[in-house]
Amino acid sequence: MKVKILEKNNERLKMLLEDADASFVNGLRRTLLSEIPVFAIDYVMFYENQSPIFDEILSHRLGMIPLTSQRGTYKLPSECCGPDNSCNKCAVTLSLQKSGPGVIYASDLISDDPAVIPVYPAIPILKLNEGQELKLNAFARLGFGHNHMRWHACHATYFNKPKLTITQEELDDIDKEECVAACPANILRIEDDELIVTDVLRCTLCRACEEKVERIEGDRKTYPVKVDCEKNDFIFTLESFGAMSAEELLTESLDIIDAKCEELEEFFGKKKK
Repeated sequence: MKVKILEKNNERLKMLLEDADASFVNGLRRTLLSEIPVFAIDYVMFYENQSPIFDEILSHRLGMIPLTSQRGTYKLPSECCGPDNSCNKCAVTLSLQKSGPGVIYASDLISDDPAVIPVYPAIPILKLNEGQELKLNAFARLGFGHNHMRWHACHATYFNKPKLTITQEELDDIDKEECVAACPANILRIEDDELIVTDVLRCTLCRACEEKVERIEGDRKTYPVKVDCEKNDFIFTLESFGAMSAEELLTESLDIIDAKCEELEEFFGKKKK
């Protein structure tokens, strides 16, 4: 398998995977979505809530705020206190005490560990009116995306690399101009009297150009411009929610897959004996 980085920054990673198997690519996607442990608020203790929002709704809202996460610093609840208890080895406390009037933001959550804080401080939580007060402690613990959406570390998608086949001799000047005008991605142009593709990776597979020059001969349809996809080439996009960088998430997911493969190999090795 060959990997080509198309776009890379702290939050987003886009790459081209060539000669790859669809099952591996989908396995990578599923691992990114569900197997990487990150912090999220999963228990809230209210001392005062005079806001118009019920405790349950506010707890859910707090749980969906992305938190920064460090690898190896804290234990999973299952390896420490269990699902119903917590300590400073497996949980982080974020406290909030505010009075109205005013808007409460994620930045108002005060963490007892500066390494675990809201990724986006400007997320609005609720609005308090004059005389209203909110006081709570929120407990964040590590968890997995397959248990709840609040522990999803990122969004990951993939699709097959587009392939455009153009039969130049079957296209006249009007056909070429119509194809160029029809393409929403603006990746077609006429050069030296030929219709060419400027960037096939930006093709959205909408088939607008294909439909513009469709030929019908009896019961048979032909396409001078044919939109298809490469069976074993994929464009993979990873967008981090901020708990870790996109590169860290990819590295973590590959380590998880590698560990599972070793475990499976060891299992079948014992079976043979």
